[in-house]
Amino acid sequence: MKETNPHRLEQRQKQIDYGYNTEGYRNYTTHIPKNKRKKGMLKTPDKLQKCSKRSWDGQIRKWRRQLHLWDTVPASVNDSKVDVVSPSQEISESDYETSALPKAARALVF
Repeated sequence: MKETNPHRLEQRQKQIDYGYNTEGYRNYTTHIPKNKRKKGMLKTPDKLQKCSKRSWDGQIRKWRRQLHLWDTVPASVNDSKVDVVSPSQEISESDYETSALPKAARALVF
């Protein structure tokens, strides 16, 4: 089933557009072209899916948090050396340098 409520679709598109207008989304699409993405990688939620508001908000929240991981990508990184972590992989604090992050941000990431 697909969502048909025009107001709900408009609100969902608005939330997706907020994500598209972030530095993280621009970095992600620059470093990982669509033809190189694999199953389980960062994916925009489908605004047409039939689901509750709570479920939709959770999907958007997860997507936006994943986008924030791409906010700061060093300019020297080339496409072949980008280490992509799919959401299904376990991430430990030792995998990333987090000492520069505020304590509250570290708690959200790990």
